[in-house]
Amino acid sequence: MYTFGRNTDGQLGLNTRKEFKVPTVVFGLRDDKIFEVACGNDYTLALSETGSLFGWGNNQHGQLGKVPQESNQKESEKVNPKFISCTPYFSIRKICFSRL
Repeated sequence: MYTFGRNTDGQLGLNTRKEFKVPTVVFGLRDDKIFEVACGNDYTLALSETGSLFGWGNNQHGQLGKVPQESNQKESEKVNPKFISCTPYFSIRKICFSRL
């Protein structure tokens, strides 16, 4: 998976908040076959072929499917793809982005 563009909240998943003007590999997902991506202004979700969901970037309002973290959250937890744990009784087949 490749990303590029503005990156003030780590939404590119490239272990930094630096802007990238050319497509750059998201190394945190290099071993996963990503088949669907949903992006907001400042966060990204990626769904793998196996049904694993990953998210990174701004989670101020819980948009990554997790309880928002306190301000003491490590920088690397904001700018790198992280697995989002879901109930074992369901599998994710589709993701989308919506603006309220």
